[in-house]
Amino acid sequence: MLPASWGSTGSFPKLPTLALAYTPLSGTLPASWAQNGSLPSLETLELGETKLSGNLPAEWGSQTAFRRLALLSLGNTQTMSTITGTLSQLVLSAELWC
Repeated sequence: MLPASWGSTGSFPKLPTLALAYTPLSGTLPASWAQNGSLPSLETLELGETKLSGNLPAEWGSQTAFRRLALLSLGNTQTMSTITGTLSQLVLSAELWC
């Protein structure tokens, strides 16, 4: 399970890459990771080949979330979402691997 607390303001201020692919992670993607100021340096988020499930949180598409994100990898997971509304902003600013 991905800890929601990692989304606390100022968490991992210098972390450019979070690579958790090919791990036994399960659960859903925390909306808290998109809070203003959390994971401010994150450029690459690799979550593919895990047992994560559910929808991409709409908060992940907010203008203050993942400002530097260039790659979001969710291939071979059970995550899903319709890319509309705020999530379209995330897709426009990052490469999405599904």
